[in-house]
Amino acid sequence: MPEMESYEDIDVIWTDKAHETKPSALIIFMQGESGHASLVSSMSVIGGREPVARIYSRYQSVEPFNAIPDLLEPCWLVYELEDEEGDRIYLLRLTNWPEPNTPTDTTNWLWCYPMARDVVNLFLELGVEQLFMLTSVAHSEKAIGGSDLIMYDFHDKDMKGGVQNSELGLMTPCWIFCELYAKLTDRDSGNGYLSMLICVKSDNMGVDEVAVQHLIDFYSDSLGLKVDSDSTTVNEFRGILNSFETDGRLNPPFFDENDSSGGYHI
Repeated sequence: MPEMESYEDIDVIWTDKAHETKPSALIIFMQGESGHASLVSSMSVIGGREPVARIYSRYQSVEPFNAIPDLLEPCWLVYELEDEEGDRIYLLRLTNWPEPNTPTDTTNWLWCYPMARDVVNLFLELGVEQLFMLTSVAHSEKAIGGSDLIMYDFHDKDMKGGVQNSELGLMTPCWIFCELYAKLTDRDSGNGYLSMLICVKSDNMGVDEVAVQHLIDFYSDSLGLKVDSDSTTVNEFRGILNSFETDGRLNPPFFDENDSSGGYHI
């Protein structure tokens, strides 16, 4: 039977029952980013797996319109995998996010912080010792320079890649989960805590396959996960994402007013 756990501002519905606490890793990624590298690469790892949990919150950006029979789920999706050594790795798919009205919209924090806080506490309770945030959202071309991938360690405050002594501008959710996780964990405790941003350089139009490959290499080489980038599921995603002729951005819940079928359900 499904089981619900409630925190302050999120509700977690497990497909069967809440999972045991043991050393784990967590990868967070968001759909709707430019180039869709984090979404396509992550689905190449997830494949046809069903979510093990769904996270609901009143602060999520969910539009009132939906369509049956293929309802767009108004929640974030949690998947569970194992690496080559049998260690547990969670993937959290952010299907929506409350975007700021302007770059200086401080009220956006009212919606973002409660969810990020509860998500971090949830996965700390489950034993997550390594957190990775995958994103293609960067706002400084000068900082990226010729680098294809930038990695930032929130514990050591060390950035690899990009232009030396430069600053990389990020919007939520790209930094908020990692920042909170780093503040709540101690690398010197002996648990090997890691809070890492993985930022890939990506084009805006359609699926940036070069950026996708960089993140696939990270999944396979660094995390030891099996990847199938040509699965039916992934190619269906590619077909939908490449059909966009605008700036390549998707906004929840991914409806296209020119699509008579009711929208893109991914």
